[in-house]
Amino acid sequence: MTITHFSRAIVRKLAREAGLSDRRFIDVFRFEVGLKPRLFYRVRRFQRVLAMVHGIPAPDWAQLALDHGYFDQSHLIRDFLAFSGFSPADYLRRLNDLRQQCLHVKFNHLPLAGSPGKSRPAPQGAIALSEWHRARAWRIGYLVG
Repeated sequence: MTITHFSRAIVRKLAREAGLSDRRFIDVFRFEVGLKPRLFYRVRRFQRVLAMVHGIPAPDWAQLALDHGYFDQSHLIRDFLAFSGFSPADYLRRLNDLRQQCLHVKFNHLPLAGSPGKSRPAPQGAIALSEWHRARAWRIGYLVG
């Protein structure tokens, strides 16, 4: 099941299918994955956008936002800043800098290298997922695509 818009009704439906109350489902989900369902959905949606960005030389950010369930481009930018610490344009610039240097860029890794001679400290406020969280997330990845 691929979810394009996350809501309380979806949590309620998933909880009913699992035979749990809404609150218990959220508690179990958070214990198993390390994130609440809503935040997990946002992370997975952001990862899908990143996968698209890595395959498109000049993405149309507004269209990407709409195609991946964002209300508008500003919501995509908000998630980009929250999860990577970069704006979409800055992320793309750094990604292209690495590609021009013929460096391999791994999916779900941030392109922190900038132009030669420039350095940037680690992003402040970025949400980092631990290895434990990633390992547990596969168990329920089918919930949000």
